[in-house]
Amino acid sequence: MKSLIFLMVAAALFAGGLFYVASDKTLPPPTAEELAALIKMEDPSIEGAAVSIDKCRLSIKNELPAGDDEIGGMLYTVHVSVDLRKFNFETVNLVPVGDGRMLIRSKWNDKQPGLMDLAEELLEMSQGPDRDSWANQQVPADPESIRRFVQGLFSLPGSTLSLNLRQYIVTGADGKKQKPEPHEDADAFQAFAAKALKIPHPSSLQVSLTYIGDTPQPDRLFSGSVFIPTMVDFISRSKSSAENLGERLYAYTLANCSR
Repeated sequence: MKSLIFLMVAAALFAGGLFYVASDKTLPPPTAEELAALIKMEDPSIEGAAVSIDKCRLSIKNELPAGDDEIGGMLYTVHVSVDLRKFNFETVNLVPVGDGRMLIRSKWNDKQPGLMDLAEELLEMSQGPDRDSWANQQVPADPESIRRFVQGLFSLPGSTLSLNLRQYIVTGADGKKQKPEPHEDADAFQAFAAKALKIPHPSSLQVSLTYIGDTPQPDRLFSGSVFIPTMVDFISRSKSSAENLGERLYAYTLANCSR
């Protein structure tokens, strides 16, 4: 088995200060259930989430309370669906995130197709008067122009597609937060997000929605995002547990997700 290489990056010097830690351990691959349980155990923020791995499909569905006593209750929901075959687990970044915890970052394998096709599908799916504001730029309408637009977008280093329903909690002159109201485009974006979640086997997709109240009522949508991640991040409790999780991820994908 090839060794797994960790690139440890100092948080304050993210672009430099690399340390290489090679592991020559030969580990039996975990089962999908064991790996999903380990991912969940390492990260308290997904303690209540549904985390599953079906062959090479990692799915995370989570709901978290938001808001406060001043603005009232809000609910944040996130759905992540990624094809582990599309990401590089042989070389990962370890990034300190405070309190001894480490972030494990796996980047998109540039040799794998799929991102641009998914971006084209999302842009065609989101056509309407609100799409340009969601994309924060003018997007063409016809399929051939969308294809050229996406090719140009992904030719830029680090670029990806993100369609966002933006809205923020406003603090008034008296220092008090104003009560949130549903976004004026709530219905349209909710319908788009629902379609995005029905895409079968996306290469990499995250749909995040924030609602006013404690239930995900479409007409109470406050903000949202439909995003194509080009990196997959996992949180671990310590450097040693991050190395262990990284090795387990690598062993699993090498055994089950290699082409």
